[in-house]
Amino acid sequence: MSAADVVELAARRVVGFLVYVVIALVAISIPLVAFESPVSQTAGLLVAIYVARWIGRRLVGLD
Repeated sequence: MSAADVVELAARRVVGFLVYVVIALVAISIPLVAFESPVSQTAGLLVAIYVARWIGRRLVGLD
């Protein structure tokens, strides 16, 4: 693996992680604003965290 490949992989992972953080923050804030009952908020948060983790792992390249 050449130095250029290492730099490209590192840059891709950093950008993927930053995008993951933004997606996670947006995904977590939506259920808190959209739903009023604590049960709905909790369910929405669990789904948002699961989806954000899945998207983040795909972006960072762990899957």
